[in-house]
Amino acid sequence: MKKEEVVYCGIDVAKSHLDIALCGERWRVANTQTGIGGLVERLKAAAPKKLQVICEASGGYEQALLGALPEAAVAGNVGSSQSSAPVCSCLWHFS
Repeated sequence: MKKEEVVYCGIDVAKSHLDIALCGERWRVANTQTGIGGLVERLKAAAPKKLQVICEASGGYEQALLGALPEAAVAGNVGSSQSSAPVCSCLWHFS
C-alpha cells in the first residue's frame, strides 16, 4: 500500500498579518477573522488530503488561526523557532 505524502504549509504569524507558503505559492492575509476565514476557504479548496500547517508560537497571535484550522480539516502544529526552522525555511520576509 502506498503511503500518503504529507504537504506542509508554513505560516509566519504576526500581530497584523499571516505570511503563508504552500506548494510554491506565497501570499499574505490579515490576522483577523475575515483574513483567516479566507485562508481556511483557500486551504479547503487547494489542500491535498494530507496537509500539515506549521507555525511558530507568536505570543498568542497564532491562536485564532489554530482554532480555525479544524474547519478546513487541516492539522496545525506550533513549534519553537528551532524546531520550526527546517519546515518554515520556505517562508520569506516582506520588506
